[in-house]
Amino acid sequence: MTILQSMKLRLTDLWVTYCREWRAILADKGVMLFFFVVPFIYPFLYSALYGNEGVRESPLVVVDKSSSALSREFARRVDASPDVAVVAHVSTESEAYSLVASEKAYGILVIPEDFSKHLEQGRQAQVNLHTTFAAALYYKAYSLATAEVALTMGREIEARRHPNASTEATQIAVRPIESEWITPYNPQSGFQGFLLPGILVLILQQTLLLGVSMLRGTEWEKGARHFYYPRVGGHYVSL
Repeated sequence: MTILQSMKLRLTDLWVTYCREWRAILADKGVMLFFFVVPFIYPFLYSALYGNEGVRESPLVVVDKSSSALSREFARRVDASPDVAVVAHVSTESEAYSLVASEKAYGILVIPEDFSKHLEQGRQAQVNLHTTFAAALYYKAYSLATAEVALTMGREIEARRHPNASTEATQIAVRPIESEWITPYNPQSGFQGFLLPGILVLILQQTLLLGVSMLRGTEWEKGARHFYYPRVGGHYVSL
């Protein structure tokens, strides 16, 4: 067999297989649904979940155990963030969890008793953030707002510890390295921008797998036990 004959044989096999598979697909409505409808519906459903790219005024409960000027300032700045809204100040965590259970809030900010004391002594203070993970966007809003307020107040407290230093020296002590947050391909820092491309690949793989499985299962139910294979030595092979 010459090279040209071999190429012609392979192309003929490919065309026969192509036509056979298309006839099988068009004859099965379920397979057509998986191949031509589901891949277009799935992306819209996934994009609808994170279509807003972000949330505003996420309800948050504050448990201020310190009851100091610094703790109140911390809570006030978190509330001033455009992404977070403090809906209640409670004295115990059980009250806060009750509000979360009733879905009046989705996060709890707990400021411990030693918050102000540690800051005045020059030690590291901490706050606790509890979220329900009911939606990833709420967690993102709470964590970013709390982190930004903590960094800003930390720089201000550090600057007050150098009252006699010049402005430049204070700036170097507070923030020795200037940094800038730039997101050229995801300016809103949303989930949709980086989730959907990967999800689309998974959707295509999933729908193709389900469609092919349904196609083979339908043929098996109809008693089609002989499947077509390419020719070997000019003869068709079937199993």
